[in-house]
Amino acid sequence: MLRPARSPLLLPALLVLTAMAACGSTEPGDLGAARLLVRTDKPVYSLSVDRGANVMLINQSSVHIYAPMNEYVYVERRSDFGWINRTPWFAIDGIGVSFPIAPGDSLTAPAMDFGYVNNRAGVYRFVFDVALDRLGRHLVPEDQRVSQAFEVTP
Repeated sequence: MLRPARSPLLLPALLVLTAMAACGSTEPGDLGAARLLVRTDKPVYSLSVDRGANVMLINQSSVHIYAPMNEYVYVERRSDFGWINRTPWFAIDGIGVSFPIAPGDSLTAPAMDFGYVNNRAGVYRFVFDVALDRLGRHLVPEDQRVSQAFEVTP
């Protein structure tokens, strides 16, 4: 009886494909699927009264999003030239490249002390660095991951 020839590369190739399927894809299924809300606790802060600004990201979509395992939220100051001085004020450490934020979950950053903006009055916004894939290759569009502008007064 004749048997079909077997390629010596067939088994390793099948093992690699099986492992890739088991790990899940790092490619997002639908780039437009994310619906996020980024909000601060106040629209105006006072350097003489407030100790810092609080920000929260809420995943209102039906897909997971991923925050990098390092700095994932920044503050920017508005100037005549647009938004400048993107500055993080903390970093988190853990296992893996990123961590997931499930549909309906929120992510609250530690309060930003105004020392990180040099106790300077002005107009600011927060920007989250979140992606649709675990490796951070496909960032959520920026308009989905920024807060409304807020003011810091003297």
